Amino acid sequence: MLGKNDDFGRVFATIGQIGLIMLFVKSGILPFLQKAIATIGQKTFTNNVMQTLITSTLFMGFGFGLYGKLQRYELYHIVVGIWFVQLILSPLWLHFFRFGPLEWA
Repeated sequence: MLGKNDDFGRVFATIGQIGLIMLFVKSGILPFLQKAIATIGQKTFTNNVMQTLITSTLFMGFGFGLYGKLQRYELYHIVVGIWFVQLILSPLWLHFFRFGPLEWA
């Protein structure tokens, strides 16, 4: 169980992560990646539902039932895989359409 000091440290870790993201955005490096990330933001609702469907299928009993069976490093592989798919699909979709499919609703 986490103590109060652990929760307090998470605040500073989160602030540091936000700072790194802001430095990346302001730096102008890797503009193709910044544009791909921006398209994910433009399709936020669609991408959130997609993440929910993917992870529910992987971890819940009606899917593969992997809840509690993977190590932390294995979960990072899943996160990176989902992000990789979304970094590819979001710009492709927005090349042809103005909004994501669920944003139209």
